[in-house]
Amino acid sequence: MTPLPSSPRINVDRFNAILSETTPAAAYLGIKAERIGVGEAVLRIAFASAALRSGGTYSGPALMALVDACMYAAVLGVRGDDPRPVTTNLAITFLRRASARDLIAQCRLLSCDSDFAVGSIVVHPFGIEEETVCTSTCTYALPPRTSNDG
Repeated sequence: MTPLPSSPRINVDRFNAILSETTPAAAYLGIKAERIGVGEAVLRIAFASAALRSGGTYSGPALMALVDACMYAAVLGVRGDDPRPVTTNLAITFLRRASARDLIAQCRLLSCDSDFAVGSIVVHPFGIEEETVCTSTCTYALPPRTSNDG
């Protein structure tokens, strides 16, 4: 594993700006970063009809977008202000129907080398950590660093 930086290489405001610029679906769904650390991130999806499917439950695509954005935040927390890392694999297990409230995704990187980052993501309703809605593992391909990278 490549040594991790001592502090996050991107802040929440800059990440949210990148997410809004590069992933309009995340803005449409109300996905925002709340905290980014070194190799970890916490994102929220605001409860809204845009994220629901018939029956009033969160749609799978909305949950996958939340998971993917959370992994992206954790990766940029290590890599910095570089929008080039991309998803190469995302596996998700849905465990229960989500409550009608905001959801929180928490990502922790399990591995991060020069080519790939692998993370574990857990999603739960805001304020109810014990009600896991889904779990995921996600792999991102990391582009080669340039001479401007830290």
